[in-house]
Amino acid sequence: MYNQLVALTVLTLILGFTVTGYAQERAKPPLSKGRITGEFFAGVAGGTAAAVIPCYLLIKLFPRAPGTGPAGGPGNLPEMLAVLCLPVGYAIGSAAGVYLVGNTSNETGSFLKPLVATSLVVIGGLAATFLSGQVEFIPVILPVILVGAPAVAVGVFNSTRRYKTDAGNSGSSNTIILG
Repeated sequence: MYNQLVALTVLTLILGFTVTGYAQERAKPPLSKGRITGEFFAGVAGGTAAAVIPCYLLIKLFPRAPGTGPAGGPGNLPEMLAVLCLPVGYAIGSAAGVYLVGNTSNETGSFLKPLVATSLVVIGGLAATFLSGQVEFIPVILPVILVGAPAVAVGVFNSTRRYKTDAGNSGSSNTIILG
């Protein structure tokens, strides 16, 4: 009788921890205002850094003699790449910043989905700017892109959030989740 009670207690404890771990894996973690705020500001900072640093390096490493472009304006490849790296870098940096903050402690989420979402926000903003054909539209759409890309990345990342699995179960708990 005593051995059966011990065996039943041990079995209950094992099943309790197993079921709790399984339920925790499948459930979404609760939202935290501090984490969401951190994700947003990390998205802004990451986007700014990923947009400005490569542009600055391209312009400094490949200087242009004044007036060598068409009508004295920009015209060589490093300057055109610098202009292109601003939106591309901002989209990638925003998604990366949100992912890095959101992927802390016992929570994780997708990196690819926020990257696609930020890219669509940036492409949509640039398309609206160029299709309008008005220079006055740029100061209106620029804040939308600068705030919209990290905000959309936060929303999309938090829609894919889940608890991390143990390293013993999955074999690789520090990998970037792309899907």
